Amino acid sequence: MMRYLSESEAAKSRSTTDIAKTLPASVQGYCYYAENTKGKSIGGIYIEVCQIRRFYDVIAESLAKSRDELVEDDLNSVSDEMIEEYLSIPFQPKFEGAKQRTVSEAERSRRINALYNYCEYLILEGILSRNLITKPESKRKKGRVIKNSSEVKFTGTAKVKTTVDGKYSLIKEKYGNKPNEYHYCIRDEKSGLFFLDDKGEKLVIKSYSDARNYVKKLY
Repeated sequence: MMRYLSESEAAKSRSTTDIAKTLPASVQGYCYYAENTKGKSIGGIYIEVCQIRRFYDVIAESLAKSRDELVEDDLNSVSDEMIEEYLSIPFQPKFEGAKQRTVSEAERSRRINALYNYCEYLILEGILSRNLITKPESKRKKGRVIKNSSEVKFTGTAKVKTTVDGKYSLIKEKYGNKPNEYHYCIRDEKSGLFFLDDKGEKLVIKSYSDARNYVKKLY
């Protein structure tokens, strides 16, 4: 069923599309992949695309090209110095009169994650043979072992809840045009793919309790 966007989501979706159109075609492909395969929110994709644009701007300046002249092959020219420049470009707040700010650790981490995720997509598509950046190891504790269905518990946000062993996630998606219309999809975190129904379409479960029970039966 069609999912209706809020005004804020629609604005970010339009902005994301406009930005992606100024970049190599793979960026539009990544946006589709991030939303439909990885289950990322529209707001999250918008932030990542802004970071990817920043990265391509560094490449364009280094190669003395305009942004619309860039192609994926230009990624072969990326050096460690260019990546560090991308990670270190001062942050410019949007409000009027704001001064540039040095990059915080949180902002640097967001830039690393955005580039890493984009490169992983390019590897999946056969455009890159290796990731251009190394993602820092997560400091989170290792997932607990779930021995049977009675031990299944979830952790996460209102939108994404993952089993404590990190194997499966429940993705909450809005659909229809009523404020509280939601359904749930299930993603295998190892493969990054959603479960499918008998018709080969993304499995949709209407209630949270039914989605939880579906996952419990996997153990």
